Amino acid sequence: VQSEPVLITLRLPDADEGSTVSVAAGAQASLIALIRNQSGIVDNYDLRVEGLPEGWWTITPPTAYLVPYGAPSGRYEQDAQVHLHPPKSAQAEARDWPIRVVAGSRANGTDAGSASARLTVQPYQNVETDLRPERATGRRRGKFAFAVRNLANAPIELEFSATDPEEKCKFAIKTRRGIAQP
Repeated sequence: VQSEPVLITLRLPDADEGSTVSVAAGAQASLIALIRNQSGIVDNYDLRVEGLPEGWWTITPPTAYLVPYGAPSGRYEQDAQVHLHPPKSAQAEARDWPIRVVAGSRANGTDAGSASARLTVQPYQNVETDLRPERATGRRRGKFAFAVRNLANAPIELEFSATDPEEKCKFAIKTRRGIAQP
């Protein structure tokens, strides 16, 4: 069995191992990627994250400059910080995102190695409501429409009710419960 030209291992910043990280949308989580050149040549490896949209991740440094493993001088392995920062938007769906950290070889133009991880984006709530009309007058009846828009990254369960502090109105609500999708 031939190994990949580049070995990548992932770990959490405060741990010796681990490749599952959880983050709130709009916040940042990190992994440490150890990149080791196991090929027989000096090479530059451009690092990237697959499985997430552009702009949701950064890697520092973005390129690893490495000599072959076992070379008498120079650095054959290097740590890189993988920062995962999904935006606080509905596009950052609350779920597990399988990702891969990939090293692309500049010498031969192919992917030289990769490591898999999982990013769990946590749900958040952001609900917009609208009541139409805001006020109604009349002797017997008034009809209102209540709109709910889920601006978050996960479905939410809603329960509707109405009150009148002066206790002069009675309410009949057609739908008391519902699920609002993002």
